[in-house]
Amino acid sequence: MSKKLSIITLGISLSSIVILTGAMIVSQPKYKLKNIVGKQSSLGDVVVFSQDNRGIYSKNNLILSKDNYEFNKNVKQNPEIYKYSKILNVNRDLFIYSIYDINRIYSDENSVGYIDYINDLHTESDVKLLTTIKEKNIKTDEIVEFEIEIPSSFKSQSNINYIPLVTKYKDNVYIALIGEQENIPDIKKGEKEELEDYIQISKVDFNTKEVKSVNKINMKIDKDTKYRVVNYNSFTVDNRIYFFMKNKEQSKNIYYLAYYDIENNKFDYINNKINLNLPLDQYLLDIEGEMLNLLTYSVEKDKVNLNLTSINLNSEKLIFNNEKYSINKLNKEINISDFRVIDNKIYILASAWMDYKSNISDSRNNYTENIIVVDKTSKSTLYIGEYRQGTEFTANSYIIKNEDL
Repeated sequence: MSKKLSIITLGISLSSIVILTGAMIVSQPKYKLKNIVGKQSSLGDVVVFSQDNRGIYSKNNLILSKDNYEFNKNVKQNPEIYKYSKILNVNRDLFIYSIYDINRIYSDENSVGYIDYINDLHTESDVKLLTTIKEKNIKTDEIVEFEIEIPSSFKSQSNINYIPLVTKYKDNVYIALIGEQENIPDIKKGEKEELEDYIQISKVDFNTKEVKSVNKINMKIDKDTKYRVVNYNSFTVDNRIYFFMKNKEQSKNIYYLAYYDIENNKFDYINNKINLNLPLDQYLLDIEGEMLNLLTYSVEKDKVNLNLTSINLNSEKLIFNNEKYSINKLNKEINISDFRVIDNKIYILASAWMDYKSNISDSRNNYTENIIVVDKTSKSTLYIGEYRQGTEFTANSYIIKNEDL
């Protein structure tokens, strides 16, 4: 009886393995290029690089260019990061693990480095921000690593929320903390609720291995406050750390672009009001040289409406404000994950699938990833290329200039 039961158990186990293996094979994405609209040559000097992760050891990638579609199986994995970076790929000895936050990475012509995740250590009187900085000299391959404490004015009995941003300028590494602090009042002691926006700028001294505060803004938020600091979509260009300020009235999507000038150690802002159609967190951000581009979209029955705002950071002028475009809707559901504006074209990465309310199996098998190219002048769609099909999957896709691949 025991032997018979063991045989039955073994048979069930083998059947389960066969079914699971078959399901995994069926669920694998398909790799085929479908030119839906226009010609592939419209990609110009831009390529789509995509890497999927189908298992612990299996890494596949594909490269789509104006004259080639290349799929590679079981290749060396590139760092998993939401923005492709060539410097990460050629310095893998520094970036051993995946780094998901590009804002914690910095580089110049002589070095590349990053700060690790920041550990908030709450004491009785304050909050200590502890992390590790790691930097590689590109010329000598020497790697320096040490622990640091980032200065802050955080109180231990407060809720804190911040975004770190790191950059290097003239051989000095600067760390910006942009966020808010809300106290937890003791009602019995008559304490009142207080909310404060802040920006803390610190400089790392590699000789003493210490970090010193160089400038900061603390804004108490009350009924008379007109603007608040936005703690997302911050970025750095040259010697400036940029961040957005928002009109306090929630009904108005009015923003200003402010910045910290590293060279002159001062805060300033661009005196041009940015009046967006939607809240800033619904926009994708792209920086091309001195141009800042903001893109949002809305889906209708048969089309997708695009809305583009562009600011020249050098001249501090609003070039396009809510410029409107439209593209074909590729399926019942569509999601735009990234975009870039290059050579007077808007390049868009979009995934499309059936409505999940319909047959689940069918919707998953109708999942596609696409590159869309729109001409800025004529506002016409030059190209739509479907470069991956099948089930929904985990992948990192990037729009890259040929020279940066």
